[in-house]
Amino acid sequence: MVAATLGVFLVLSVVAVVMNASQVSSRIEQTGEIFENAQYLTRLLKRELNLAGFYGDLDDWLNAGAKKPDICFEMDFGDIANALSYPIDGINTAAAGERLCGGDLLLPGSDVLLLRRSLPTTRSPTSRLKPKQHYIQTVLDRFILSQGANAANFSLRWGLNSELAPVRVWQQTLYYLSADNVFKRRRFLKGRYASSEPLAEGVDDFQLEYGIGPSSQGTDGSQQIKTKFVEFPVTELQWQQLVAIRFYLLLSSTGQPFGDDTHKVFHYAGKTTEIVDNKQHDLFSGISRLKNIAPKIVEFDIEI
Repeated sequence: MVAATLGVFLVLSVVAVVMNASQVSSRIEQTGEIFENAQYLTRLLKRELNLAGFYGDLDDWLNAGAKKPDICFEMDFGDIANALSYPIDGINTAAAGERLCGGDLLLPGSDVLLLRRSLPTTRSPTSRLKPKQHYIQTVLDRFILSQGANAANFSLRWGLNSELAPVRVWQQTLYYLSADNVFKRRRFLKGRYASSEPLAEGVDDFQLEYGIGPSSQGTDGSQQIKTKFVEFPVTELQWQQLVAIRFYLLLSSTGQPFGDDTHKVFHYAGKTTEIVDNKQHDLFSGISRLKNIAPKIVEFDIEI
């Protein structure tokens, strides 16, 4: 009897150790998953934000009188010309049941980020470009917008009798969070938005803050910018005074939950999110100066 009792205790002890080791292993695996997704998404967003507004060798492309186009329209060349002055756009706090440009159902309360820029192409203006793709050719204060079917329109040269200037793909991309907690993007290709591209699962929230920085003159004569972050720009002038973007990603594990429910509270982007479950969660943030939009400055002062 004593031996049997000791055997039962021994078996239970071994089972407890195995279960604890399994939970620890699972927790480590899920933590690794969260940080891997966070690293990928923050690097992607920072890189894309740094490139926003780059259209090639184009000076003084900002048109203060340009009207901001709707992000979902299948834009004509007049809309694209106006869009050059708005390299950043988006949607603030998606409504319940709202769909992104007729596509995915958005996660209620999340934000949408739109970025515009140009991409290099290996084809020269004299080669056959993709007929329905939009392209841009730039030289200093001049630019030409056209489709690949009209390659002959790209006639800008650096100087008299010089080679044709490079032709670049005009691009705009939407980054958003679908209702099934998948972070996705949609790219504007061949005159319309292409299908969504899943980038990462287990994203509970995506929030943006917009850094607006009207310039001022420093005491030493240098140009300075006092940056104030707002929930969303409300005027066309504010859109054209953007100098930085701060983003927040609330991520959770996608593996099998374990343990008891816990109460977690996250404060970010002027909101408080409370979660009660047995999954792992973590909040990540990043900030990116809009290098192609913000003027060259000596001081970049950010208000927290």
